[in-house]
Amino acid sequence: MDSEWKEYKFSEVIEINPQRNLKKGTIAPFIEMRAIEPNRRRPLKISRKMYSGGGAKFKNRDTLLARITPCLEHGKTVFISDLKEGEVGFGSTEFIVLTGKEGITDPLFVYYLCKYNEVRDFAIKSMTGSSGRQRVQEEAFNHLTIKVPPITEQRKIAEILGSLDDKIELNYEMNKTLEAIAQAIFKNWFVDFEPFKDKLVYNEELGKEIPKGWEITELSNIGKIITGKTPPTSDRENYGSEYLFIRIPDMHNKTFVTNTEVKLSKKGANFLRNLLLPPLSICVSCIATVGLVALTQEYSFTNQQINSVICNKDISPYYVYLYIKNMIAPRIADFGSGGSVTPILNKSEFSKLKIILPSLNILNQFHQKIESIFSCILSNEREITILEQIRDALLPKLLSGEIRVKVDVEEEFPEEAKKLEEIEEEKVKLQGSLDKWLK
Repeated sequence: MDSEWKEYKFSEVIEINPQRNLKKGTIAPFIEMRAIEPNRRRPLKISRKMYSGGGAKFKNRDTLLARITPCLEHGKTVFISDLKEGEVGFGSTEFIVLTGKEGITDPLFVYYLCKYNEVRDFAIKSMTGSSGRQRVQEEAFNHLTIKVPPITEQRKIAEILGSLDDKIELNYEMNKTLEAIAQAIFKNWFVDFEPFKDKLVYNEELGKEIPKGWEITELSNIGKIITGKTPPTSDRENYGSEYLFIRIPDMHNKTFVTNTEVKLSKKGANFLRNLLLPPLSICVSCIATVGLVALTQEYSFTNQQINSVICNKDISPYYVYLYIKNMIAPRIADFGSGGSVTPILNKSEFSKLKIILPSLNILNQFHQKIESIFSCILSNEREITILEQIRDALLPKLLSGEIRVKVDVEEEFPEEAKKLEEIEEEKVKLQGSLDKWLK
């Protein structure tokens, strides 16, 4: 690192909880903690709410850093960029607001600095308070020393990392649209029964009309039900990089699980050999955070908080995924076992959940109709995973000065660049067939 990089106290070059004016009673943008995902630069949702005088206040180009456990450890951090000009929003008191100092630090660089392990690890180690409610205090940043490049180089670093996040966000938005299309087709066929209006008959079990010949059956009758398990964590040899090990955080806002925070070794996989899930298994979270639904994209395992369906050969996994997500997930949070405060839907209860099963001919037609949509979603999610890996590998190198701002991604990450090229070629083909179908 050359002499242009200078050492500062964090609080000397970054504004912490800057003054933002918002009158009580104002209906203003509001961001809650659960609207923040660890790997997303933008919040999932910005709602509007009356400001009553409490909470962190922010405007565009501010960074929100979660200061409470476990949100801080999970890396919940977002950059604000979607407010109207001059608009001030607010959020939880569990956010610290950070932004650049004029002419000294670039606001987007500050966001990436907050994602840097040296800053995050310091904040985590500085947490105080009772167990389970620990927080990092604003004053802690007076004791953190960081090295910062000139602002022109900060902007170049932010531009490199930002371009990767821009592509990631674009893929998320594309998938949001694609899934909405799939959901609309599902609703038209299997909720409103529009193509089958002349075949409806009253079903006493459901108390409504459904197409003649369709049956009501339990999930256990359409496939094999698997409840996951965790290999002993005391034996680190159970964990490695060979197999995806799906836990509830890996399922948030995903159609397919293409990557997991924790992976299993061959030894760990062998310990769970009878619980292996093939591609296109439907995973459903059934303990604590109940009702998340996602598909596997490769051979995977899950922990004990997830029940999964491996569909029979003639049953469309896309239909089952959409049925569970639309018709079952919204109401299974009411299930519980053993009087526990924590919502639990055990394997027996899950297996008995009812599903409407159309004729196999209709299922096959539906599967063929939406297969290209799910293929496009999968390609986008695979690309997101690789882009995140590149970004997360580049970030510490750029922020430490290990590599300078002129980065050749193909040279620095040749394997990932090749995979991205292959995915892009695949996406061009898929988009062609999807465009043809949409017409």
